[in-house]
Amino acid sequence: MPRKSSRKEKLPDQKNIIILEEQLILSEERTALSFMRTGLAFVGAGIVIINVFPENATSYVLSWMLILIGVVLLIQYAFRLSDYRKKIKELNKKLKI
Repeated sequence: MPRKSSRKEKLPDQKNIIILEEQLILSEERTALSFMRTGLAFVGAGIVIINVFPENATSYVLSWMLILIGVVLLIQYAFRLSDYRKKIKELNKKLKI
């Protein structure tokens, strides 16, 4: 005779849901860190271009654009990282860790 499945068996418990949410937030945090690394590379590339081609107007504009984009990425994802860490602290409070 086939076994009847109850509704409780299909739904994960609250602790598993919180752990899955935390894993999702940690993956988003890794993505934010990679964007920050990219921003830092843009800033570095801009500084290198300024030092290699100091008197070329095109390279001067390009380098400052790269630096600006890099700084914007760094600031934007620094704020996101702080939000992710706040969410993780809230989830840990729910789990009482």
